[in-house]
Amino acid sequence: MNQSVLKIVTLSLVVTLSSCMNSIMPIQFSMTKNDRTIDQYIADKQFGRAIKALEKRIRNNPTRQRTKIWLLEVKNKAKKFETGIIVKAIHKTKQGKWQGAFVIVDDALHYYPDSRRLNRYRESLSKRQSKSIKRARVRLVSAKTDYLLRVKPVYAELSKLDPTDSDISWKFKKTELEISETAKSLSISGAQAIKQNDYAIAQLYLELADQLNPTQDNTIALANLAQLRAKMQDRARRIAAKRRARLAKKPLTKSLKVQQKKLKKLADRIRFSLMRGNYDRASKLLAKAHHISPEHPEIAKLRLALDSSVNRKVNQLVHIGNKLYSKGRIEQARRSWKRALKLDPKNSQIKSSVERATRVLSKLREIKNQSIN
Repeated sequence: MNQSVLKIVTLSLVVTLSSCMNSIMPIQFSMTKNDRTIDQYIADKQFGRAIKALEKRIRNNPTRQRTKIWLLEVKNKAKKFETGIIVKAIHKTKQGKWQGAFVIVDDALHYYPDSRRLNRYRESLSKRQSKSIKRARVRLVSAKTDYLLRVKPVYAELSKLDPTDSDISWKFKKTELEISETAKSLSISGAQAIKQNDYAIAQLYLELADQLNPTQDNTIALANLAQLRAKMQDRARRIAAKRRARLAKKPLTKSLKVQQKKLKKLADRIRFSLMRGNYDRASKLLAKAHHISPEHPEIAKLRLALDSSVNRKVNQLVHIGNKLYSKGRIEQARRSWKRALKLDPKNSQIKSSVERATRVLSKLREIKNQSIN
């Protein structure tokens, strides 16, 4: 074969191979300056800018399929970015590092300010922080009020028993002054809470103030608050009645009928659990009912019935524990208080009683061991 024929065969093979490669390789799009800008936005986590640029391009050229696919990819990346930020922030709040959570979210919003999801999460984070601060402050003032009410009669008794003890006399006067100032502060906080329509907090603050230092102004404030709460409850009842009337006029759909049957069964089981004193079971069933229909009026009644039953049982167990403790039956008293604490875990007084009984029992065991040795 001469050289000219060999060259022709070689060239034909190259052409054939290149055509085959083109058929299996994807089409490569040339990158424009605008494309590179969008890519840089994505690299910098500026998803809002990238999405706006791609949406503008689609408006100008609606038939461009590649841009639509690219936009979908960017939106998916943005969602993953948002989810990652929220997960990190939740982890920080669980550790009690609220400031760290805000830093993470704010830093993400600096790059992606158009994110509705991150903005909503930041708003909810701020609300949760405010609620946590309120709860902590309530626990603080409740503990302080409890301390002042406990310590005052002790100082009063000591000052009578030994009038010459100037230190006790000074501490008694200091406690009285602290009670007066704390009561004033609580009254002011209660009035502010009323203006903010936070009636539950207002009720707590005013009641604590009244316990420390009953005054006519405080009594009037409590009476006015009771009227406001009654009006609010009456308004809520009227709204609920109107809603029930509207629903009654509408024919029930198949799904609503199924829902009603489920709620009826759950309500019967909740009542049975309350009769048996199985409050944990009643609470779990109530949570199921609330998940099915949060606004159903029967759920509010059952919740009230559960809370009332629990409160009665707690008071009963605390009373039994106190009687047993006064008779020197420390272990039995502690068991009764622990049962009460299980029903009302946030009750600081019951918790204190359990801890006191535990310390006494530990000391008794120590004394017993010493006597044996």
